[in-house]
Amino acid sequence: ITEVLPGIGATYSPMTNYTVFAGVHRGFGPPQISDAVQSNVVVDLDAELSWNYEVGLRGTPVHWAGFEATFFRMDFQNQIVNQTVAGGAGATNTNAGRTAHMGVELATKFDLHDMITGQNKNEDVIFDVNYTWVGQAEFRGTRNSAITGAALLPGEAATVSVNNNRLPYAPKHLLTAGIRYANRLVGFDARLESQCISDMFGDDRNTHNPTPNGTRGIIRGWCVLNAAANQYVKPINTTFFVTGKNLFDQIFIVDRTRGIYPGLPLLVQLGAKWTF
Repeated sequence: ITEVLPGIGATYSPMTNYTVFAGVHRGFGPPQISDAVQSNVVVDLDAELSWNYEVGLRGTPVHWAGFEATFFRMDFQNQIVNQTVAGGAGATNTNAGRTAHMGVELATKFDLHDMITGQNKNEDVIFDVNYTWVGQAEFRGTRNSAITGAALLPGEAATVSVNNNRLPYAPKHLLTAGIRYANRLVGFDARLESQCISDMFGDDRNTHNPTPNGTRGIIRGWCVLNAAANQYVKPINTTFFVTGKNLFDQIFIVDRTRGIYPGLPLLVQLGAKWTF
């Protein structure tokens, strides 16, 4: 496969510690074998092609705080998306054709320790927030729903255009916020973070109510709390660590392609890494 992928980017610093940036790039992604062969079914997938645009501003107004804000748009000529088992083709991927994505990414980070005590290279208390708003993630152009035949609900039309429907598994809001403490003198650091995702559709018809077999319907948003800690012991060149995911052991749905599939339950890992 031969493909020309043009792109251009530019940055401009109108004042110290602030940078405006923008770019336009051609995106390309050939289908992987793991995408094209699923559930013993070979799917004829075309390569993904897109035009990607971004413009944003980043800066560090003070030594203990920084931020970045980016507007993005992605126009796909062909996007490979999950095709629900309700479509009758197994848990496989499919060519979605033209799709459009548009949104804003925001990121900020504060060193609370430096804010209070001044610059300190040995100790940090960092609070960070990363938020993505995907206001648009939809089918474009001529394309009918992949859900046909026995997968149809009573009264549903056999052929339905999904133009302007929201893409499956495309949440509108994503948020990660965390706080990290690091002490380089004693070799210790720890982080506590929350990850949140808003509601998303599980099929191309944007079905709201769950079906009895679980393959269609809204996937409700969720938030989980994760934590990690590391302690370096210099005399033996060893770092001891502990991580915990989904600390409150919440039950939530992450996938409907094979019926209701739950998210990761409470997971705690302990270990050590020895450097020699």
